[in-house]
Amino acid sequence: MDRILVSRLFEFINPFERLGVPQNLPLVGELQTEFKEDDIETRDASYAPARIRYFVDQINKGAKLGPLCIDNVCGGGNIYPEPVLLDGHHRFAAAILTSTKHLMCEYGGRMDLLRYLQGRRLTAPQE
Repeated sequence: MDRILVSRLFEFINPFERLGVPQNLPLVGELQTEFKEDDIETRDASYAPARIRYFVDQINKGAKLGPLCIDNVCGGGNIYPEPVLLDGHHRFAAAILTSTKHLMCEYGGRMDLLRYLQGRRLTAPQE
């Protein structure tokens, strides 16, 4: 597992956009503490804000969140220096809202991009 800077990942990925939730939307609704794969079709508009609120509450209680899962954009035989968040959009959004500096992730991409996300490299890699 790797520790990355939330602000660096946010340069590439906006979880609020991906989830269809405005960043300033009040986090209300029934708390979503569990996710079941078969519930995906029955979720309504309150699911994402409530799920984010659950993780905000967890962070504020000092709980450790599960790692994000990050890879790189691939295509045409190339691995590009652009991260793809495969799992963890709600956790990532909660980290942004609580000004969390670091998150743990399982990363499976280019090492130059990982070093940038970790803060060990000053500039983002180019092609």
